Amino acid sequence: MKQEKFIKLLREGGSQELEFKSLVTKNIGEEICAFANSDGGYIFVGISDDGGLVGCDLKASKERISQHLTNITPPVEVEYDQIKVDDENILIVKVPKSDHLCGIGGTVFIRIGTSKRPLSLQEILAQGTETLLFEIDKTPTDHSPNDQYLEKFISDSRVDIQNPSEYLKNMEAITDEGKLTLAGLLMFHEKPQSSLPHTSVRMTFEDESWKRFNGPLWKIVRDIEEELRNRLTLTSLQPSFKRIDVYEYPMKAIREGIINSLVHRNYAIKSEVFIELSPEKLTIKNPGSFPPGTTPEYPHPVPRNPILYELMFQMGYVERQGRGIQLIKEECREHPFVSLDYEFETSFTILNFKKDIKSISNEEKNILSSLSEGEKSAKKIASELDISKVTVLKKINRLIEWKLIEKTGRGPSTRYKLGKKFK
Repeated sequence: MKQEKFIKLLREGGSQELEFKSLVTKNIGEEICAFANSDGGYIFVGISDDGGLVGCDLKASKERISQHLTNITPPVEVEYDQIKVDDENILIVKVPKSDHLCGIGGTVFIRIGTSKRPLSLQEILAQGTETLLFEIDKTPTDHSPNDQYLEKFISDSRVDIQNPSEYLKNMEAITDEGKLTLAGLLMFHEKPQSSLPHTSVRMTFEDESWKRFNGPLWKIVRDIEEELRNRLTLTSLQPSFKRIDVYEYPMKAIREGIINSLVHRNYAIKSEVFIELSPEKLTIKNPGSFPPGTTPEYPHPVPRNPILYELMFQMGYVERQGRGIQLIKEECREHPFVSLDYEFETSFTILNFKKDIKSISNEEKNILSSLSEGEKSAKKIASELDISKVTVLKKINRLIEWKLIEKTGRGPSTRYKLGKKFK
């Protein structure tokens, strides 16, 4: 570690990612576990609690830490570094974030602020699900399937199911005793939220009112989509010229984002999915992060809930693995008013669809306004707007790429008209 970074961290003091120790104590293994089970971090040995330089025996400190590392399961590979400040040796222990829950003697620790604490059973379950240590959608329940919803699944399924009971048992949606697993409960029960309230979706609106959606997941998706289509009518490009309305958000991308929030969320975290509508954006917030090794830039096909994913896939609600995020990005790229970004908070993933109407230039708005009167040639538009035909064609090509304008005919018969995004 460079001295500049060391000094900077030292001045900032102990934190979620940094612990000071005057010497290696008997609880050093627990501290390392806590960092590994959180987001990783540093332990500075030879620094007092108040940030004072006291120094340490580098060799002896490493040996003691190595002894404690042997008690951690699964093992954690720390990295050592050292720095000398004012003739005092400081040992820097870098602890990586682990892909698996680490423990000592059967106890799992987590880092909270500047301290550590053991995890409760529910927290261990949530962390284990987050790191794909186990698949929570296989968890058995005491509930029986609803025949009506089973029949809908069979009729909508992409495969021909001859023996539904055997098929769903093999998929682990139903146990050998005929009871639903968590995945089955979320698909084949009238109201999973009666026993698992956190599996609902809450939508809040601009006026601070809200609505909760319950039922099996496929019904929740259908009901939310209907609600949004009723609320997200169309929005004007620019009030200063003749009104032209275009869809406010790419509905196909929104639908895919909602499906992803339900299929890939961490059901061990006791929180519902939140959808928030504001004047500037539509936000989808779901419990859990991306699986290890998967990011929005590299959406590898690693479903957190593989049974649930397969059931929704069979009903036609999800794309092939890894395709969903790509579809969302493509739809947003083609939409002229929406940009996309992901945020990550502790235990939550946030998908933002942000409005960006400024991307349309005044000349492009005027072209759209002209075409609102009907199909026209580029020459006719140039004449009306008193700009060159070359400029018109350049702007038209951009609007065609956004699917705001469609081209018909060829050569001298080429004409342009408003795209399907418009009323």
